[in-house]
Amino acid sequence: MEFRLWDEEQRIMIYPKPEDAVVFINGECSLWKDPQYDDNKGSIYCRQYNRLIPMLFTGVTDVNGQKIYDKDILTNSYNSMFVVELVRGAFYLKIRHINNDGESKEIKWLEWLPLGEITRTLILKNFQKIGNTYENPELFKGEQDYDKVSEV
Repeated sequence: MEFRLWDEEQRIMIYPKPEDAVVFINGECSLWKDPQYDDNKGSIYCRQYNRLIPMLFTGVTDVNGQKIYDKDILTNSYNSMFVVELVRGAFYLKIRHINNDGESKEIKWLEWLPLGEITRTLILKNFQKIGNTYENPELFKGEQDYDKVSEV
């Protein structure tokens, strides 16, 4: 399994290397990074990151060959916006729908599409990754926070 990890405290995205250890203990995710052996102390030490938010790699890439992870934001040729979500062990695309009624603009997340079904029926190469919900909150400018948007 391949993960990337969001460190909310430092506000950075971490991409673990194969030698790093992603550890899940009591519902929390930690990363033990760059393990090294200390000859003087006779022990292994590493940089440790705690309370991380893990995001699993979907196994697919976008039109530019970028890996798509949970919580990535995608667009298509129709300028629709999608967010990749891992729900009960399966990846879905949550679609943003915008209604224009005079001067008001209502934004709702309407539909969930299984990513596996999309990769089978449509070519995911039609999608472009434009960011993720943690590093690019400005993509939701004018909306309530993404995490607070109600599910339909």
